Amino acid sequence: MHIPWPSRPVPRALAAAAVALLCGAGVFLAVHAHLARVAGAEAARLSQATAVILEPPAPDRSRPAIGQWPAGDGTLRAGVIHVPPGTSAGDPHPVWIDQRGRLSHPPASAAQRAAQAGAAGSAVSAAVLAVTRRRQPDAVDVEWRRVSRDWQRRYQ
Repeated sequence: MHIPWPSRPVPRALAAAAVALLCGAGVFLAVHAHLARVAGAEAARLSQATAVILEPPAPDRSRPAIGQWPAGDGTLRAGVIHVPPGTSAGDPHPVWIDQRGRLSHPPASAAQRAAQAGAAGSAVSAAVLAVTRRRQPDAVDVEWRRVSRDWQRRYQ
């Protein structure tokens, strides 16, 4: 199927921008939906537990914090956890664990998913715009110069 492409520079630039925006929006929606499914699957296999800080991190951050948390089977696990500065021994700290009680990264938040999808959509829009503008890179400038000369003569 042949889709007619405008021959004049200004409509061509507008058509290229519209195509780029539509492609970017489509990629944004597809990536966001995929990331939401992935985050849902991660949230289903992970659970949040409360760790108790056994050894706080060194003030100069040369030594990480050591914490202890309950695994899903009730046993206690211990390991290195990342805590904010100023955390003391005995303080509770939320951690994400898998079914075996191992530490895990938390599922991506809605804001993180939107940012990743936005970056993907923007990259696709930019790529589509670059490809569609490659045919005549100066066409809009040529048309604008012609129109601006006509307007200058008309309104002087």
